[in-house]
Parts: sequence; structure tokens; C-alpha cells
Amino acid sequence: MTPGINAYERRVLAFKRDLLAEALAAHDGHRTRAAASLGMQRTYFVRLLRLYGVQDGRGRLGGDRRREVNNSPEGDANYA
Repeated sequence: MTPGINAYERRVLAFKRDLLAEALAAHDGHRTRAAASLGMQRTYFVRLLRLYGVQDGRGRLGGDRRREVNNSPEGDANYA
């Protein structure tokens, strides 16, 4: 149990996490369509995925697609 979080807050967090995951599953991991189905912008949807730790069908928590392709030793330094 997380300190400082009561039963109500835990259930709300679980509901939000499930809602995001269900939207992704319903749209085969397509984040833009899942976001639209919930009436929100993709960027906000991705932020919520990251916040609540929900992975899309590709194992991403949201974030930047460039990071998935970037295999250089410099990492994200190329995108500063």
C-alpha cells in the first residue's frame, strides 16, 4: 500500500489506469485513435500513459518515437 493514499484515491488511480489501457486495447495500441475515443489530444493521452505507467501494445509508456529508433551511444544527445 502506498503511504498517504487512501482507499478512494487507490480506486480512482486504478480506474484511470484501466480506462487508458482499455482505450489502447480497443484501438490495437493506436495512441491517436485511443486518445480521440476518450475526447483528448494524443499528447495529453501519452502524458497520462507515462504518469499512470500504462504501456501500449509495443511496450511503450508513451514518449518520443525518436528514442525507439535511436541506438547511438550518444542517446538523446542527438535530439537536444
